[in-house]
Amino acid sequence: MWKKTDSTPLDLRRELSVRHYSTNSRAEKVFRFASTAAAVLASFTVALIIFFMCMPALKALSQVPLSAFFSTTWNPRGYSGSSWGILPFIAGSLWTTVIALVISVPLSFLAAVFSSQFMSKALRSATDVFFSLLAGIPSVIMGFLALTAIAPLIAKVFHLSSGLTMLNGGITLAIMVLPTMVSVLSDAFQNIPEIYKEGALALGASKWQAAIGVLFQFVKPAFISSVLLSFGRAIGETMAVIMAVGNVAMIPKSPLQPGETMTGVLAIEMPETVAGSTHYNVLFLIGLILLLIALLVNYLSGLITSKVRVKIQ
Repeated sequence: MWKKTDSTPLDLRRELSVRHYSTNSRAEKVFRFASTAAAVLASFTVALIIFFMCMPALKALSQVPLSAFFSTTWNPRGYSGSSWGILPFIAGSLWTTVIALVISVPLSFLAAVFSSQFMSKALRSATDVFFSLLAGIPSVIMGFLALTAIAPLIAKVFHLSSGLTMLNGGITLAIMVLPTMVSVLSDAFQNIPEIYKEGALALGASKWQAAIGVLFQFVKPAFISSVLLSFGRAIGETMAVIMAVGNVAMIPKSPLQPGETMTGVLAIEMPETVAGSTHYNVLFLIGLILLLIALLVNYLSGLITSKVRVKIQ
């Protein structure tokens, strides 16, 4: 005979619900622990990199007077005395980065507006593939393009003996950061609800007027973020810039003069220095300055973007 039990379908459902909740709770705890561990590991890695860069940089500050770094002369192997002016490299990095942004920002904005507001879906997909391929080109290939195509053109147009100038480096960097900016802005435009675009068109605005006057207000966070992130991307580029700017340790007075960037001097001179020497430590100081600039730009990107987003809302 079957033994009668006191359980009912309602009790079984409750028991299954409790078991399901317990399983989900354990999975949530595991996910929370993994997320926390990943965040702590990432923060620890950044702190470790900064510590690794600071040790030789502090030695450089103790070996070389602070005023020597503000010189315009860089000659670490001088016979009569070494010169440690890092201003030419800071100026070179700023020249190429600013030129790249001046070229890429308006082009990427117009390309994003045209792609998201005027193109058909099929043509938009084709342009997305093109920009994806452009973003995937190695930097050394872009350096070859700057060396063999852009530099001779600059020399011919401006009647220069060499086209390896700040302008050449800026144009090369503009090509490299353009796909990322277009992709970010195009996605931001496409994510705007259609009701705002339709409302602007119903009031008599053209598509360009609607995009610039109305829709741009909603993509401001993405626009600011893309500009600042492109700044960080451009100022940290190495190989393409080395092949484009001429690598002369001087402060360029115009974009048609050669120069050298912080990344360039690190890549060229670090393999030739003696570990622990003053030259070695000063190069680490330049690297630390570059790292702090990148971290500051990323922080400002998040801060400004969050404030603009709150203001829009």
